[in-house]
Amino acid sequence: MDFPWERIDTFGSLRELDRFVVWMRRQIADGMAEEIDAPADTRERWFRHILTGSLWRLIPDDDPSGPGFWPAHDDGETKGASDDPFNTHGTLPQAERDRRGPIEHR
Repeated sequence: MDFPWERIDTFGSLRELDRFVVWMRRQIADGMAEEIDAPADTRERWFRHILTGSLWRLIPDDDPSGPGFWPAHDDGETKGASDDPFNTHGTLPQAERDRRGPIEHR
C-alpha cells in the first residue's frame, strides 16, 4: 500500500534524517520513487513520487532552513503545486470526486 508523502519542515535530529534516507532508498528500490537531478545551484537532493509525479526536495542539514523534506514547488500556504502535476483541464474538483466515490473497473 502506498501513502502520499508529507512535508517534514525540519527533522528533529540527524538520526531522524538518516532514518528518512534509509526509508527513501527503500521507496526507490520498491519503484515508488526515483531520484532526479536537482538544480545545479543547490546541494539539495530531489525526488519524484512515481504515482503522483510530484517533485520533492531533501534539504541538507547545513542549509539554514534544513534539514527537511519539502514539495519542490511550494507556495507556503497551500499544498505544493507539484502535488497535482497531472490535473488536466476539466478534472472534477476533489469534493465532487469524493462525493461520487471510486470508479468501478470492469
